[in-house]
Amino acid sequence: WLKVEGEMPPVLDTLDRMRPQERTDGEAVKSALKYTSLLDLMLDTPNIVFEDTSPRAPLCHADLAVFVRNLDMNDIGLGPGDRMACLVPNGAEAAVLLIVCFAKC
Repeated sequence: WLKVEGEMPPVLDTLDRMRPQERTDGEAVKSALKYTSLLDLMLDTPNIVFEDTSPRAPLCHADLAVFVRNLDMNDIGLGPGDRMACLVPNGAEAAVLLIVCFAKC
């Protein structure tokens, strides 16, 4: 069900050891992974997460995790439970925006 080249990250290794029916049970997954938020599940590796055809440098897991952890949504007037709407084109920025919102709001 899952193919990873090289060493499997701990989160994926834990999921891989679960029975298929357990992987669809949110409480069983949360209990097995022992996490409190999306930030606990983010990898801290140099592996590339986002890479596109623009001249910008690719974004790795570690840099994404640092960015999300250091971003204070209160600086822009948002906090847990707030609703927000965004209109952004598809791409790395949209994916980072979703990760930040899921982790911080």
